[in-house]
Amino acid sequence: MAQPQPYPGQQPPVTSVPGPGKNGKTSYLPPDVLRPHHQQQHAAHNHYIKDPTHGQVRDDAPPPLPPKPGPKPLQRPAAVGTQFSHQGPPRGNPLNTHSSGGIPPQHQQPPFPSRHRFDPPPHGAAASVVGNDEPQYVHMMSKEEQELVRQRARASDAESNIRERELELSQCHTEIAKTRQCVRDKKEEVKAKEQEITQLRAELDRLRQAAIGRAQPLVAGNEAALQAEVQQYRRVVQDLRGEMEQLRGRQNVATPPPSTDMQELIRLRGEVQWHHGERQRMLQEIGVLKSSEQVLIAQVRTYQEDFESERQDRERAHATIDEMREEIANLNHIITMLGGQEQQQQNFNPP
Repeated sequence: MAQPQPYPGQQPPVTSVPGPGKNGKTSYLPPDVLRPHHQQQHAAHNHYIKDPTHGQVRDDAPPPLPPKPGPKPLQRPAAVGTQFSHQGPPRGNPLNTHSSGGIPPQHQQPPFPSRHRFDPPPHGAAASVVGNDEPQYVHMMSKEEQELVRQRARASDAESNIRERELELSQCHTEIAKTRQCVRDKKEEVKAKEQEITQLRAELDRLRQAAIGRAQPLVAGNEAALQAEVQQYRRVVQDLRGEMEQLRGRQNVATPPPSTDMQELIRLRGEVQWHHGERQRMLQEIGVLKSSEQVLIAQVRTYQEDFESERQDRERAHATIDEMREEIANLNHIITMLGGQEQQQQNFNPP
């Protein structure tokens, strides 16, 4: 069987020996196992392998052999294409038979041109899927190789989880940094407010001291003025009390008999009081007369209104009487005319 020619930029193909598969199908080892060590590291770093041909078939490649009659090959599911998409570097060089993870050359096959393209094996034998979305060639490996593949898959999942956790951790660190910065800003604002409060309190104390200093002289002056005024009032009260005592002493002393002038003065005072009483009496009478005058004026006005109303009633009565007289005269005239007409009719129409 002719060996396929290598693509430009690739290493020469390695002879592979296909092993017996399930249901008589040919199974091959996974391409990640047969890839060179430096290409596996490059794939683990970039998560893909560049295809220099971009999936195109070379013109100088030998024609494929006609497929043998058999069952229709199965299509590869989507899960198989991404099963080994995030695998870490292998533990050894698969091309080196002396390494701990190496595979003998007789069990190797050439690497696929593209990591994400799954080409069916030669002679039309397609890899079948057996349980848990694993290709058939996984079940045709030895237990160590199967465990290695599963460990790589688990390592890929673990790396993905680690990257996700690292991303979440970086986001958490960013949020924590923002929160700390916000806390620092708030602390600075609180400190500034505390300083402002301290300054305001100091200013308030200063203003209080200044107000007290200004009020003390005023209070002292007012207090002195009040004390002087109180002392003056007290002196006045004492003088009044002395005069009262003197007056009481004079009343107790026997009064001399009144003289002629004093008697005349007393008589005149009596007359003045009598005239004053007369004046008050006359004023009272004048008030009574004024009140009676108002009453009389009201009565006169009432009488005038009554007279006016009676006069109007008389005028209306005379007018009514005149109208009735005119109506009676008209009725008598009409009756007379009717009587004359009836008499004429009787004369023209004798019985």
